[in-house]
Amino acid sequence: ICIKKNKTLLVYLSMAFGNPYGETWNEEILLHYIEKVRNQGVGLVSLADTMGNATTKSIKKIYSSVKQDFSSLDVGIHLHASPKETYFKIESAWHAGCNRFDVAIGGYGGCPFASDKLIGNIATEKMLNFLADNKIEHNLDLFAFENACNQAKDIFNN
Repeated sequence: ICIKKNKTLLVYLSMAFGNPYGETWNEEILLHYIEKVRNQGVGLVSLADTMGNATTKSIKKIYSSVKQDFSSLDVGIHLHASPKETYFKIESAWHAGCNRFDVAIGGYGGCPFASDKLIGNIATEKMLNFLADNKIEHNLDLFAFENACNQAKDIFNN
């Protein structure tokens, strides 16, 4: 379908940083599935911290390992975090070489099965703070972003 519609397929690898349910998980399993999707012609993947259980250490280790083994792939990251962890998780992924992050206005969304109700998507605002703090350029139209934030406040009654 993607080829017919001239679209790029992005594959998310859920629970890329571990499985909190006690089921078998290890880095080799993750790498095996990345290889499978790569061999099917996929060039764009995201490592998803589905339950918000990734640590700064596991983010750095796993992201670095994936990039080393699959240097031809465009590898992004989808993190969930509590407000206290957000900046550190972004920083860990950035220093591991990640430059494609999934973020959401206000951090809305997240996994309803996460054990902590404070765990949510990474807020775009927090990502922008990280970029500003580190003098990293971006191409986000801040005026349009502010308008989107105002619309989100209306929608979510904040």
